[in-house]
Amino acid sequence: VSSTSLLKITQLPKLKDDGSNWGTYKDRLLNAIVAKGLRRHAHGTAKAPPDLISRDGEFFFQGRIAPLSDTELEEHEDKLDEYLQKQAQVRQIIYETVSEATFMRIKSQPNAERMLAQLFGIYENKGEMVQMDTLTRLRSMRCLDDDDVIKHITEMQRLKEALDTMGAPLADAQFAAYIKASLPEKFRPLLATIATATRLAGLDAGATRHFSPDRASFTNFVEIPPVPIRAADGRTFSATGRGDLKV
Repeated sequence: VSSTSLLKITQLPKLKDDGSNWGTYKDRLLNAIVAKGLRRHAHGTAKAPPDLISRDGEFFFQGRIAPLSDTELEEHEDKLDEYLQKQAQVRQIIYETVSEATFMRIKSQPNAERMLAQLFGIYENKGEMVQMDTLTRLRSMRCLDDDDVIKHITEMQRLKEALDTMGAPLADAQFAAYIKASLPEKFRPLLATIATATRLAGLDAGATRHFSPDRASFTNFVEIPPVPIRAADGRTFSATGRGDLKV
């Protein structure tokens, strides 16, 4: 295997035993297999050369009376070597990206297609269940009046990022709705104020000041000491940075 091939294998994600990154892993694994010209071996459409029969120092194809010539034997062995090498390449990609426990469960399969089928059988449903469990936890989170709201939102963000790594990204609007539903009633006016400021920033690109609750909305972001901003209803919140807002 070339150094380039080894480098590409090491760049593939390691499959987690709990299947939490199965969606991302599966997509990148299949892409790597196709990129290396191994698709037919993964799908089972690449067929091995027929077995030879050995008799009295000669080699025969099944059902053929005449033995193979030296040239025919050499051609057959070259085809067999090519087939086995490509089968081994698919196996190597999988072996390098799964745990020892998973390796022990799939290593006995007779060919690359069967090995992939078993790997999919183990993780396809497991990955979906982990995704659903993570999404359910995110949707059901609630911040009580006495809870630390910063820690609460940080944990929600962690779960959102976990969904991203599973290949099940959550839209920003949906995530914002989950946050809003999870917070106590006393935070609703503040959320409404921030949402209004965000909409105005998107509608009026010519304004001198734009506000957004999402740090990712800015380029060239620089943290600043908290600056109090008074809303129309008399409530205040703090600006903690400045930068160029992507409108």
